[in-house]
Amino acid sequence: MGLAFRSARRSLWPLLGSSGLSIAAAWAALPVPATQAQPALCPAQLNHTLAAIAEDALGEQARWGAVVQPLGDPDADSLAAHRSQQYFTPASNVKLLTSAAALVALGPNFQITTSLYAVPTASRTGLAADSVDLWVVGRGDPSFDGADLQQLAQQARQAELPPINQLVGDERYLGDRFINPTWDWEDVQSGYGAPVNSLILDQNAIGVRLYPQAVGEPLRLEWEQPEIGRQWQVVNQSVTVAETEPEFVRVGRAWESPLLRVQGQLRQGAALDRSAVAVTEPGQQFLQRLAVALREAGVTVSNPALLIPPATGPAPPHLENSAIATVISPPLSELLVAVNAQSRNLYAEALIRHLGRTAITNPAPANAVLFAAGLAQVKATLTPLGVTAPYQIADGSGLSRRSLVTPLALAQTLQVMAQHPHSAVYRRSLAVAGETGTLRSRFRGTPVAGRFWGKSGGLTGVSSLSGYLDPPSYPPLVVSVMIDHSDLSGSMRRQTIDAMVAAIARLTSC
Repeated sequence: MGLAFRSARRSLWPLLGSSGLSIAAAWAALPVPATQAQPALCPAQLNHTLAAIAEDALGEQARWGAVVQPLGDPDADSLAAHRSQQYFTPASNVKLLTSAAALVALGPNFQITTSLYAVPTASRTGLAADSVDLWVVGRGDPSFDGADLQQLAQQARQAELPPINQLVGDERYLGDRFINPTWDWEDVQSGYGAPVNSLILDQNAIGVRLYPQAVGEPLRLEWEQPEIGRQWQVVNQSVTVAETEPEFVRVGRAWESPLLRVQGQLRQGAALDRSAVAVTEPGQQFLQRLAVALREAGVTVSNPALLIPPATGPAPPHLENSAIATVISPPLSELLVAVNAQSRNLYAEALIRHLGRTAITNPAPANAVLFAAGLAQVKATLTPLGVTAPYQIADGSGLSRRSLVTPLALAQTLQVMAQHPHSAVYRRSLAVAGETGTLRSRFRGTPVAGRFWGKSGGLTGVSSLSGYLDPPSYPPLVVSVMIDHSDLSGSMRRQTIDAMVAAIARLTSC
């Protein structure tokens, strides 16, 4: 899950904050690739240039804010600032705060375990003396997938268990499913807005592929997991259209039943469309698929039952036994790539709960309690480091429109993380312009390609981009640009931000 970086930059960030070499000097000491000639821009011209780009593209209704600072010197005067301490809807730029707090509080080697326990059931009336209950204990691993499920099943087979009376899912660690009340209904239905719980599987989403057929025919639907798809009813109101028609697809679900609704149109001969819908009962799905995996491995189980023990009362019996099977997540240093470069919302939301775990001693808190504690821990972790500009977050991923962040708060976060001992891990988690993650297709063929490491964000009417910029002819910078209240399309907002970052990259000392 790691990213590939150019070797010329690979050795820089371990130096930051851990030696006497300044950040700007360390970066400037490295060779930089040749770039095509661009008109130079003096620092004194930057504010006017950014304002001209924004005003020409955005019109009067939209708001925009920006801050440009020298990397490694947050106390220096900003090279450019516009509404830098006013609130904006940040979208996925919230993940910069979430990931920074998680990295500082949990450390880059933090990992999450999912375990199986065999608990004797001899004391239960009418059961065989040598039988067991099989408990699966989830601890909120957002990376846990079908391959990990197979690993658990194979380890259980190797344990040569006695007859299994019951398969029990324990969701006490992060609680059962939690749906953020500030998210839009459309987001909650979608795979990118799936609920967070303790027993996560395949990001708590079910994927579908839609293929165009002959003009006038409905799109052909394929489930990425056919065995699950057979349990769903599908209402397909889509259509294949001629090559001159527009394309759009809407995939949603009923909340209380497995009913999939497909609307929209794709052009004949066009590429497939991939979508996903949220699993509404993720703990139950985990157990059902684990039961199948166990049977396929030769371990017979019955009575899958999702159990959420109360927060008070005696400890569950599995805690007195050693795990017979365990799957361990990748380290946090890799999980953060999914958060920032790939912008996976479920990963960010799970990390908020793990942050909450650092502040709560209750062994089985409610998911909502962990969520609130995690949001509080973001500020408790980042404020002492120097992130003092205003922000208020209502989730860890940026789907909520109630999150409000200033460009300066994002810039401060980038600054303090550049000086932190884990700076290299943080930087590697970011997308690279023109190369990786959500920035793979942006800035290609421009001097910004390969020179900007950052996080993009977008909702309807909202776009943001924040990160580290290494201009060809100027010392490294921290950049944050935010737009909201815009009626432009997402592509137009992104083009406006990209034009502003390209202008910043033209800076030279003059």
